[in-house]
Amino acid sequence: MAVKENRAVLGQSLPVYVIAVALIAIAAVAATSLYSMSLMSSVTRGSTNPLVEEPTSGTKEILVPVRGSGTVRYTPDKATFTLGVEARGETVPEASDKMSKQMNSVISSLLANGVPEKNIKTSYLSIGPYWECKPDTGCQQNGYIASSQITVVLEGRLLVDSAKILGDALEAGATQLWGVTFDLTDETKAQLRDTALKNALADASSKATALAGLMNLQIKGIRHITVSFPEEGYPIIPLAGRFMEAGAPGSQGPTVMPGETTYQVTVEITYILEPAQ
Repeated sequence: MAVKENRAVLGQSLPVYVIAVALIAIAAVAATSLYSMSLMSSVTRGSTNPLVEEPTSGTKEILVPVRGSGTVRYTPDKATFTLGVEARGETVPEASDKMSKQMNSVISSLLANGVPEKNIKTSYLSIGPYWECKPDTGCQQNGYIASSQITVVLEGRLLVDSAKILGDALEAGATQLWGVTFDLTDETKAQLRDTALKNALADASSKATALAGLMNLQIKGIRHITVSFPEEGYPIIPLAGRFMEAGAPGSQGPTVMPGETTYQVTVEITYILEPAQ
């Protein structure tokens, strides 16, 4: 009796099993068809050259990005440095008066050497107690000290004469000489930028022309241009230490060597190429 009941149950489940198999087969065929369509689509897309665009007119444009650089070597024609004086006195007026006389003498020396007044600017001024510290007695005030600093800019010919100008300033009473910064005058910067840009454009054009010739193509136009200019400002170059004592009378000042560096402009141009006629 139990065997017959099992057969009856199996007999009732058979149609359901057949239907399930049929559905799985249909799903497999559908998945295979979708995979084939996707594969053909991906192959078609992969065969497209990424440098080729299909404009609305129906003609193909070949877009080729080219980078060009223009480098110009130059010698800075502008230098900025700081001169300072320090003077001590028993009282504030005494220290201030000594410092003022020394600084006025330094400024007079600069003016006598042709430095324009507009290129001389007071950048620091201080008057305060002067402390002397000893291991056995500690720190004690010993009068007052007055300090003053000026920022000086030398341009063009004056930069060539910088050694004499600095020597005369030290002899006139300057007791401090701070680092020098090299730069370019505004006129030189403009000329340098234009020259470097022309060189960069010529470099990119030369590369694009050579590439087109090798591929039997010709330049039709330009799609996009990007220009990169270097950051303004130039490195600070230390000048014989942070603090210097005034030299002996008539001694030559420290030699300032501006050296030579480069200015570079980069362009990235996307050219439109087409088959040569």
